[in-house]
Amino acid sequence: MKQSVVLSPRPRQSRAVRTLLAFSCLLAILALASIPMMAHHGTAASYDPDTFVTKKGIVTEFVWANPHSQVHWDVKEADGTLVNWGGELHSIAQLIKNGWNKNLIKPGDEITVTGHASRAGAPYMVVTSLKLANGKDYYRDNTGSEGGN
Repeated sequence: MKQSVVLSPRPRQSRAVRTLLAFSCLLAILALASIPMMAHHGTAASYDPDTFVTKKGIVTEFVWANPHSQVHWDVKEADGTLVNWGGELHSIAQLIKNGWNKNLIKPGDEITVTGHASRAGAPYMVVTSLKLANGKDYYRDNTGSEGGN
């Protein structure tokens, strides 16, 4: 006697269940994709927003690039040691809006930079203002003061 196996067809999912499943998957993907963006904008975690530090020195490099421009300058400390400081700026679009341009500073220029220092103790800051040797001030934000974000 031959046995036959009858397979029942897989129950069909309703359209509502499929839509809910697709929406849940999309939501999960978006949530995972946002993690790097939240980490990237953790300025308060990396820098002390309650404390300002000011350092005067000579520009060694000005990086005009997205997502954040950077400035690097040598600072002669009180004990005579030379420390290369770095500072994070805004994006090119935001800097242009605030009066900056790619030729604003160049290696050899004297600058005075104020900002929030790295919490890790590294010679790095998020720049809130930059003063050129001619006395002209440039700000990270268009608030016209160091108190901007």
